[in-house]
Amino acid sequence: MKTVVVTGANSGMGYVTARTLAEKGYRVLMVCRNRQKAEHAQQTIKQWANNPNVHYYICDLSDVKAVKQLTTSIIAEYPVIDVLINNAGLYIDKRQTSAQGYELTFATNHLSYYAMAVGLLPALKAATKARIVNVASEAQQYGKLNFDDVHLNKTYKPMLAYGNSKLYNIMFTFQLAEELKATLVTANCMHPGGVRTNFAKGSGGLVGFIFNVLGFLLRTPEKGADTIVWLATSDDVAGISGKYFYDRKEMKAQSDAYNKLHRQTLWNITNKYYEQN
Repeated sequence: MKTVVVTGANSGMGYVTARTLAEKGYRVLMVCRNRQKAEHAQQTIKQWANNPNVHYYICDLSDVKAVKQLTTSIIAEYPVIDVLINNAGLYIDKRQTSAQGYELTFATNHLSYYAMAVGLLPALKAATKARIVNVASEAQQYGKLNFDDVHLNKTYKPMLAYGNSKLYNIMFTFQLAEELKATLVTANCMHPGGVRTNFAKGSGGLVGFIFNVLGFLLRTPEKGADTIVWLATSDDVAGISGKYFYDRKEMKAQSDAYNKLHRQTLWNITNKYYEQN
Protein backbone atom coordinates (compact mmCIF):
# COMPACT_ATOMS: atom_id res chain seq x y z
CA MET A 1 0.00 0.00 0.00
CA LYS A 2 1.32 3.40 -0.98
CA THR A 3 1.39 6.21 1.57
CA VAL A 4 0.63 9.86 0.84
CA VAL A 5 0.95 12.92 3.09
CA VAL A 6 -1.44 15.80 2.33
CA THR A 7 -1.24 19.15 4.13
CA GLY A 8 -4.38 21.22 4.61
CA ALA A 9 -6.41 18.06 4.10
CA ASN A 10 -9.58 18.81 6.04
CA SER A 11 -11.17 21.20 3.53
CA GLY A 12 -11.11 22.46 -0.05
CA MET A 13 -8.67 20.97 -2.52
CA GLY A 14 -6.72 19.23 0.21
CA TYR A 15 -9.82 17.37 1.34
CA VAL A 16 -10.77 16.38 -2.20
CA THR A 17 -7.19 15.26 -2.86
CA ALA A 18 -7.10 13.15 0.31
CA ARG A 19 -10.51 11.65 -0.45
CA THR A 20 -9.61 10.83 -4.06
CA LEU A 21 -6.34 9.17 -3.09
CA ALA A 22 -8.11 7.19 -0.35
CA GLU A 23 -10.52 5.98 -3.05
CA LYS A 24 -7.49 4.87 -5.07
CA GLY A 25 -6.35 2.73 -2.14
CA TYR A 26 -3.62 4.95 -0.70
CA ARG A 27 -2.87 5.17 2.99
CA VAL A 28 -3.61 8.87 3.58
CA LEU A 29 -1.87 10.91 6.27
CA MET A 30 -3.73 14.18 6.67
CA VAL A 31 -1.93 17.18 8.17
CA CYS A 32 -4.43 19.62 9.65
CA ARG A 33 -4.46 22.50 12.11
CA ASN A 34 -7.85 21.95 13.77
CA ARG A 35 -8.45 18.62 15.50
CA GLN A 36 -12.25 18.72 15.32
CA LYS A 37 -12.21 19.44 11.58
CA ALA A 38 -9.54 16.80 11.05
CA GLU A 39 -11.56 14.12 12.84
CA HIS A 40 -14.68 14.97 10.85
CA ALA A 41 -12.79 14.87 7.55
CA GLN A 42 -11.07 11.63 8.50
CA GLN A 43 -14.34 9.85 9.29
CA THR A 44 -16.06 11.20 6.19
CA ILE A 45 -13.22 10.10 3.91
CA LYS A 46 -13.03 6.66 5.53
CA GLN A 47 -16.73 6.08 4.87
CA TRP A 48 -16.74 7.65 1.40
CA ALA A 49 -13.70 5.70 0.18
CA ASN A 50 -14.36 2.54 2.21
CA ASN A 51 -10.74 2.82 3.30
CA PRO A 52 -9.79 2.54 6.99
CA ASN A 53 -6.24 3.72 6.34
CA VAL A 54 -6.88 7.43 6.79
CA HIS A 55 -5.02 9.12 9.64
CA TYR A 56 -4.40 12.67 10.73
CA TYR A 57 -1.72 14.74 12.43
CA ILE A 58 -2.28 18.11 14.03
CA CYS A 59 0.26 20.82 13.26
CA ASP A 60 0.51 24.59 12.91
CA LEU A 61 2.42 24.65 9.63
CA SER A 62 3.58 28.23 10.20
CA ASP A 63 5.65 26.98 13.15
CA VAL A 64 8.83 25.49 11.67
CA LYS A 65 9.76 23.77 14.96
CA ALA A 66 6.36 22.07 15.00
CA VAL A 67 6.78 20.98 11.37
CA LYS A 68 10.18 19.46 12.13
CA GLN A 69 8.67 17.55 15.06
CA LEU A 70 5.81 16.47 12.81
CA THR A 71 8.06 15.03 10.11
CA THR A 72 10.05 13.15 12.75
CA SER A 73 6.82 11.67 14.14
CA ILE A 74 5.54 10.69 10.69
CA ILE A 75 8.78 8.94 9.72
CA ALA A 76 8.84 7.06 13.03
CA GLU A 77 5.45 5.53 12.14
CA TYR A 78 5.79 5.40 8.35
CA PRO A 79 9.43 5.06 7.24
CA VAL A 80 8.41 4.82 3.59
CA ILE A 81 6.35 7.60 1.99
CA ASP A 82 5.40 7.56 -1.67
CA VAL A 83 3.89 11.01 -2.14
CA LEU A 84 4.05 14.37 -0.35
CA ILE A 85 1.48 16.98 -1.32
CA ASN A 86 2.15 20.46 0.03
CA ASN A 87 -1.24 22.10 -0.32
CA ALA A 88 -1.95 24.18 2.80
CA GLY A 89 -1.73 27.93 2.38
CA LEU A 90 -3.19 31.22 3.48
CA TYR A 91 -3.88 34.78 2.37
CA ILE A 92 -4.14 37.50 5.03
CA ASP A 93 -4.95 41.21 4.84
CA LYS A 94 -2.64 42.43 7.61
CA ARG A 95 0.92 41.48 8.38
CA GLN A 96 1.22 38.84 11.09
CA THR A 97 4.12 36.75 12.33
CA SER A 98 4.69 33.08 13.13
CA ALA A 99 5.88 31.58 16.41
CA GLN A 100 9.47 32.23 15.27
CA GLY A 101 8.71 35.83 14.25
CA TYR A 102 8.64 35.17 10.49
CA GLU A 103 6.08 36.87 8.28
CA LEU A 104 3.12 34.51 8.45
CA THR A 105 2.49 34.08 4.71
CA PHE A 106 6.17 33.29 4.11
CA ALA A 107 6.21 30.84 7.02
CA THR A 108 3.00 29.02 6.11
CA ASN A 109 3.09 29.03 2.32
CA HIS A 110 6.79 28.60 1.68
CA LEU A 111 8.84 27.61 4.71
CA SER A 112 6.42 24.80 5.59
CA TYR A 113 6.78 23.37 2.06
CA TYR A 114 10.55 23.29 2.51
CA ALA A 115 10.34 21.86 6.03
CA MET A 116 7.89 19.13 5.02
CA ALA A 117 9.91 18.08 1.98
CA VAL A 118 13.33 18.15 3.63
CA GLY A 119 12.04 16.57 6.82
CA LEU A 120 10.30 13.71 5.01
CA LEU A 121 13.05 13.21 2.44
CA PRO A 122 14.53 10.09 4.09
CA ALA A 123 11.13 8.38 3.89
CA LEU A 124 10.54 9.60 0.32
CA LYS A 125 13.94 8.29 -0.76
CA ALA A 126 13.06 4.95 0.84
CA ALA A 127 10.14 4.53 -1.58
CA THR A 128 10.62 2.81 -4.93
CA LYS A 129 9.68 6.02 -6.75
CA ALA A 130 8.37 8.98 -4.79
CA ARG A 131 6.74 12.23 -5.80
CA ILE A 132 6.49 15.68 -4.27
CA VAL A 133 3.67 17.93 -5.47
CA ASN A 134 3.65 21.58 -4.43
CA VAL A 135 0.51 23.66 -4.91
CA ALA A 136 1.59 27.05 -6.27
CA SER A 137 -0.50 29.69 -8.06
CA GLU A 138 -0.45 32.14 -10.94
CA ALA A 139 -0.38 34.77 -8.21
CA GLN A 140 3.36 34.14 -8.65
CA GLN A 141 3.14 36.80 -11.37
CA TYR A 142 2.68 39.37 -8.57
CA GLY A 143 5.83 38.20 -6.79
CA LYS A 144 8.79 40.57 -6.66
CA LEU A 145 12.06 39.23 -5.32
CA ASN A 146 13.77 41.19 -2.57
CA PHE A 147 15.99 38.86 -0.61
CA ASP A 148 16.86 41.66 1.81
CA ASP A 149 13.24 41.83 2.97
CA VAL A 150 11.64 38.38 2.59
CA HIS A 151 9.49 39.10 5.66
CA LEU A 152 8.20 42.34 4.16
CA ASN A 153 9.02 44.47 7.18
CA LYS A 154 9.23 47.52 4.93
CA THR A 155 6.63 46.99 2.23
CA TYR A 156 3.87 44.63 3.36
CA LYS A 157 0.98 44.25 0.96
CA PRO A 158 -1.30 41.19 1.06
CA MET A 159 -1.01 40.31 -2.62
CA LEU A 160 2.73 40.93 -2.63
CA ALA A 161 3.15 38.58 0.33
CA TYR A 162 0.98 35.93 -1.30
CA GLY A 163 2.49 36.40 -4.75
CA ASN A 164 6.00 36.13 -3.32
CA SER A 165 5.12 32.92 -1.49
CA LYS A 166 3.73 31.34 -4.64
CA LEU A 167 6.78 32.40 -6.66
CA TYR A 168 8.91 30.87 -3.90
CA ASN A 169 6.90 27.62 -4.22
CA ILE A 170 7.86 27.38 -7.88
CA MET A 171 11.49 28.38 -7.33
CA PHE A 172 11.75 25.88 -4.49
CA THR A 173 10.24 23.12 -6.64
CA PHE A 174 12.66 23.75 -9.48
CA GLN A 175 15.65 23.83 -7.12
CA LEU A 176 14.44 20.76 -5.23
CA ALA A 177 14.22 18.87 -8.52
CA GLU A 178 17.86 19.78 -9.15
CA GLU A 179 18.87 18.63 -5.68
CA LEU A 180 17.06 15.31 -6.22
CA LYS A 181 18.42 14.54 -9.68
CA ALA A 182 20.48 11.61 -8.43
CA THR A 183 17.45 10.06 -6.66
CA LEU A 184 14.15 8.49 -7.71
CA VAL A 185 12.17 11.33 -6.09
CA THR A 186 10.51 13.84 -8.41
CA ALA A 187 9.23 17.32 -7.55
CA ASN A 188 6.65 19.28 -9.52
CA CYS A 189 4.29 22.17 -8.83
CA MET A 190 0.96 23.33 -10.20
CA HIS A 191 -1.53 26.17 -10.47
CA PRO A 192 -5.05 25.03 -9.53
CA GLY A 193 -6.90 28.04 -10.97
CA GLY A 194 -9.33 30.11 -8.92
CA VAL A 195 -11.03 27.56 -6.68
CA ARG A 196 -14.15 27.89 -4.56
CA THR A 197 -12.78 27.12 -1.08
CA ASN A 198 -12.37 28.82 2.31
CA PHE A 199 -9.26 30.54 0.97
CA ALA A 200 -9.24 34.29 1.77
CA LYS A 201 -12.48 33.89 3.72
CA GLY A 202 -13.16 37.14 5.54
CA SER A 203 -10.52 39.07 3.59
CA GLY A 204 -11.25 42.49 2.19
CA GLY A 205 -10.30 44.19 -1.06
CA LEU A 206 -10.54 42.65 -4.52
CA VAL A 207 -9.34 39.22 -3.39
CA GLY A 208 -11.98 39.06 -0.67
CA PHE A 209 -14.66 40.21 -3.10
CA ILE A 210 -13.74 37.52 -5.62
CA PHE A 211 -13.65 34.66 -3.13
CA ASN A 212 -16.48 35.76 -0.81
CA VAL A 213 -18.96 37.35 -3.23
CA LEU A 214 -18.15 35.88 -6.64
CA GLY A 215 -17.26 32.44 -5.37
CA PHE A 216 -19.99 30.83 -7.45
CA LEU A 217 -17.98 31.74 -10.55
CA LEU A 218 -14.88 29.90 -9.37
CA ARG A 219 -13.80 26.32 -9.99
CA THR A 220 -14.93 23.47 -7.80
CA PRO A 221 -12.37 21.95 -5.42
CA GLU A 222 -12.65 18.78 -7.52
CA LYS A 223 -11.50 20.64 -10.63
CA GLY A 224 -8.72 22.35 -8.71
CA ALA A 225 -7.51 19.06 -7.24
CA ASP A 226 -7.50 17.19 -10.54
CA THR A 227 -3.96 18.15 -11.55
CA ILE A 228 -2.68 17.53 -8.01
CA VAL A 229 -3.96 13.94 -8.12
CA TRP A 230 -2.67 13.51 -11.67
CA LEU A 231 0.82 14.66 -10.67
CA ALA A 232 0.71 12.38 -7.63
CA THR A 233 -0.41 9.23 -9.40
CA SER A 234 -0.35 9.26 -13.21
CA ASP A 235 2.10 7.28 -15.30
CA ASP A 236 2.00 10.24 -17.71
CA VAL A 237 4.37 12.16 -15.43
CA ALA A 238 6.46 9.30 -14.09
CA GLY A 239 10.06 10.50 -14.02
CA ILE A 240 9.16 14.10 -14.91
CA SER A 241 10.56 16.61 -12.43
CA GLY A 242 11.05 20.33 -12.01
CA LYS A 243 7.98 21.44 -13.98
CA TYR A 244 5.03 23.80 -13.42
CA PHE A 245 1.58 22.61 -14.54
CA TYR A 246 -1.95 23.91 -15.04
CA ASP A 247 -4.79 21.60 -16.09
CA ARG A 248 -2.31 18.77 -16.71
CA LYS A 249 -0.24 20.87 -19.11
CA GLU A 250 3.17 22.38 -18.49
CA MET A 251 3.22 26.16 -18.25
CA LYS A 252 5.81 28.89 -17.83
CA ALA A 253 6.44 30.79 -14.62
CA GLN A 254 7.88 34.28 -14.43
CA SER A 255 11.53 34.65 -15.37
CA ASP A 256 12.89 34.78 -11.80
CA ALA A 257 11.87 31.15 -11.32
CA TYR A 258 14.42 30.09 -13.96
CA ASN A 259 17.31 32.12 -12.54
CA LYS A 260 19.64 29.56 -10.94
CA LEU A 261 21.36 32.15 -8.75
CA HIS A 262 18.02 33.41 -7.42
CA ARG A 263 16.83 29.87 -6.77
CA GLN A 264 20.00 28.99 -4.89
CA THR A 265 19.80 32.19 -2.86
CA LEU A 266 16.22 31.42 -1.83
CA TRP A 267 17.22 27.85 -0.97
CA ASN A 268 20.08 29.07 1.23
CA ILE A 269 17.90 31.63 3.03
CA THR A 270 15.16 29.08 3.63
CA ASN A 271 17.59 26.42 4.80
CA LYS A 272 19.07 28.89 7.29
CA TYR A 273 15.63 29.40 8.89
CA TYR A 274 15.03 25.66 8.84
CA GLU A 275 18.37 24.78 10.43
CA GLN A 276 18.31 27.43 13.14
CA ASN A 277 15.04 26.07 14.51
